[in-house]
Amino acid sequence: MTPKEATYLPLPGYPSSSPQVLLLRAALLPGEEALAAWRHWRSQVKIEIEHVDAGSFRLLPLVYRNLRKQGMADPLLKRLKGVYRLTWYQNQLHLRAAVEVIQLLQSAGIETLCLKGVPLLLRYYQDYGLRPMGDFDVLVPTVQRDAAIECLIQAGWQAHWRPATKLTKDYLKIKHSWNFTHANGGEFDLHWHVMIECLDAQADNDFWARAEPLEFHDISTLALCPTDQLMHVCVHGMAINKMSPVRWVADAMVILQTHNPLIDWSRLVDQAQQRRVSLFLGGALGYLRDTLAAPIPEETLKRLSAIPVTRLERLEYQARVNPSASYLGALPLTWAYYLRYQQQLIPNQSRLKLLVGFPRYVQLFLGFDDLKQTFAWAIKRGLAQLHK
Repeated sequence: MTPKEATYLPLPGYPSSSPQVLLLRAALLPGEEALAAWRHWRSQVKIEIEHVDAGSFRLLPLVYRNLRKQGMADPLLKRLKGVYRLTWYQNQLHLRAAVEVIQLLQSAGIETLCLKGVPLLLRYYQDYGLRPMGDFDVLVPTVQRDAAIECLIQAGWQAHWRPATKLTKDYLKIKHSWNFTHANGGEFDLHWHVMIECLDAQADNDFWARAEPLEFHDISTLALCPTDQLMHVCVHGMAINKMSPVRWVADAMVILQTHNPLIDWSRLVDQAQQRRVSLFLGGALGYLRDTLAAPIPEETLKRLSAIPVTRLERLEYQARVNPSASYLGALPLTWAYYLRYQQQLIPNQSRLKLLVGFPRYVQLFLGFDDLKQTFAWAIKRGLAQLHK
């Protein structure tokens, strides 16, 4: 199995000697701890791109800065510097594209808030070469979603994976974002919700209420406050990925290293409880503390672990961090998302109504044209899992 074909779990449970953990330590820890981790990593992994998984490769600019800061004399630093400079150049292009999209939306009277890479790069890393971005993410108010999509289409942007005509209101209600591409090579994700776990009409009100100004390249927009940024990074990062999901650890650590006094730990716990993501956030923060000595208050971890969780939340957690635990593959996670959505839409529905409505939800969620395709997919996936 090549790195590109691998499926990587979130890092909790990875041995401290695994290449991903060693590279994180080389990127984030001070002094001899970083140097020792780098030497150990170098003894295990070749630096050629084809031998480094894509997620780890994204850490190399941060490794370069940290090793240079520690005075490391390694001939590979020149190659790491090349990765840093390439990242700096590519990020300039992404930021220019982000400016164009934000200006386009704002000119149509649509509010904007930058998520993920852009605010992390500008507010926390504060160096265009340190954090690679594959694209950028822009959030708009849920009530302005349709206007934003129409504005983008008129400007030449195209919905990726499926035509815009199939982005029906019923379909978009169970999604939190969609990817758009442009003939000039641009690509970004339009969000109308911050998190896939929270899709009701008021889900993002408190995110918007606590958002902070973000200015770059002569434009003004918004970004999540540091507390919400930390939660978003941790919860979003705690899921399997075909790309090694090590970057969430670096993002969270940089937030803590640069903005720790501004983290409202009480709000963080309250947000996790309100959004029913305490398992994800608790696992992420515990990992940061245990592996990288992150300054996480013990009281915060105790409060998170004391939050009651339902069987549904445990199912969702296992499906997201270790889907191989179920022979049904993606179905348990889809079921968990469905129940979340239905509980937000119509609380206390009967089990019968929930079961009857699930096939239609799967059809919408996976983008099938009819229920026949949905049932065929479910049977095929179930048989494939049984024969593994």
